[in-house]
Amino acid sequence: TKKIPILFITATAKDQSFLFKGYESGAVDYFLKPLDTFAVKSKVNIFIELFRQKLELVEHVTKLQKTQEELKQAVQIRDDFMSIASHELKTPLTSLKLQSHVRMRNLQKGDISAFTLERLQKMFETDEKQLERITHLVDDMLDISRITTGKLSMSLEQFDLCKLVRDLVERSSEQLVAAGCSIKFNSCQSTIGSWDRFRIEQVVMNLLTNAFRYGAGKPILVQVKALKDTAQIIVCDQGRGIAKENHERIFKKFERAVSGSEISGLGLGLYIVKQILEAHQGSIRLESELGMGATFYIELPLLKGKEKIDAT
Repeated sequence: TKKIPILFITATAKDQSFLFKGYESGAVDYFLKPLDTFAVKSKVNIFIELFRQKLELVEHVTKLQKTQEELKQAVQIRDDFMSIASHELKTPLTSLKLQSHVRMRNLQKGDISAFTLERLQKMFETDEKQLERITHLVDDMLDISRITTGKLSMSLEQFDLCKLVRDLVERSSEQLVAAGCSIKFNSCQSTIGSWDRFRIEQVVMNLLTNAFRYGAGKPILVQVKALKDTAQIIVCDQGRGIAKENHERIFKKFERAVSGSEISGLGLGLYIVKQILEAHQGSIRLESELGMGATFYIELPLLKGKEKIDAT
């Protein structure tokens, strides 16, 4: 009863000692006999209102503390993001700057031998890789901004998922050679759905790139299946694998299966993949153990008959 306000009734209000005794016993107020029912109701309503306001104040303070904590976390995430982004962007920019200075010095010296056809070709290839890296980093940062503000737009169109994945596998031949991997794509029947072509390409290429990076030069298997109500894409590698305790963590912002010192990047790829799939009412899951490779399963809703998905 500690939090219940107690009102006492007395006929001896002329003696102050009795009133003090009532307050010392824990009462908050008193009534004189004979009772005035209107006064009783008014005072009770006042204490009820005070109690309600106290609860609201406690709730407000709790929400304020939660908001402050969320703001603090948001600031920390922003600072972490800026730190990682600046580091990742600085690396290819520094490389481009150094290459530019070297070429400038050779030109000033009149050293034409530094610009043979073979060397020029190598320079352009190196520059292109660095520019692609910068473009990829900027695209990731833009996607994170769109996701955070709820502006990750989808432009849906009907297309064959099987053909799209096959084309992406064929386009990845150079990456396969560089990674020392081979890839097997299981032939599949036409799998028609209504999705955002660019975003689905982004999802598949992210998983293929990860398979090249972590596949340890071993064969990679890619499959497309049409299930009852969904289309399924499977990307399976035989690399280092991912510990079970990290299966959920790698789909969060700035998280990777390995340390940043081993693999460059913002740690946003799988987070963006998950957000894109959820925007399609799809999903992604992982089956993996350390040393046993990793298999990613993507599921996307299929069209039923002539049904179309409204892009809005």
